[in-house]
Amino acid sequence: MSRSFPIPANIEMEVVRLIYAEGGEEARNLKDIERTQLYQSWTSDKRIGGRLLPFLGTDDNIRVWIKNGPMKELSRARSGVGKYKDLVANPTASVDLLVEKALGAGWTVNADSLQVKPLRVLIQREDDEADERWFAWGPGRDFKHLVWAEIKTRAGFDQHPWVLCLVDTFANRPRSEDEAFNQRIADRLGLIVRHVTDS
Repeated sequence: MSRSFPIPANIEMEVVRLIYAEGGEEARNLKDIERTQLYQSWTSDKRIGGRLLPFLGTDDNIRVWIKNGPMKELSRARSGVGKYKDLVANPTASVDLLVEKALGAGWTVNADSLQVKPLRVLIQREDDEADERWFAWGPGRDFKHLVWAEIKTRAGFDQHPWVLCLVDTFANRPRSEDEAFNQRIADRLGLIVRHVTDS
């Protein structure tokens, strides 16, 4: 069993910047096997794995750290949230733009209400202050996590309605049957679900 030690912040940031620049931001569009191969290449790269090895001890620990650290934070970082937000080259659209794409004009975002897991903010209809709801967003593959967050939040007595905004790239749009399946679940739970592309 190996011991791990804290990674100095400057090394962590340099390594994460390299990970994101060298395929990390595109990894969300890869198949699992391709993503695994990418993690292995980063682990064996002296500029990435080589710099982490003294702190994490083994190649397995490095792969786990990459997967559960920088890659798990990538969606939030691309949305301008979290400690890695300044390391991404291609941030996603702002939440204001996502709200407009999903619901049209006429909504105000309460930036002070930002929650991180999952990413969500309270929005309010400009012509009806009583119409306030959670707007949650993430990649389409996170649909089940967004649904579960809504269920848990409502069970905790927060009765704001939810809008789930599934953001994918134009090249990685969901299949129409997946969109229809998501809509059936949303209808059953009384949610609004919108699929938008981030361009």
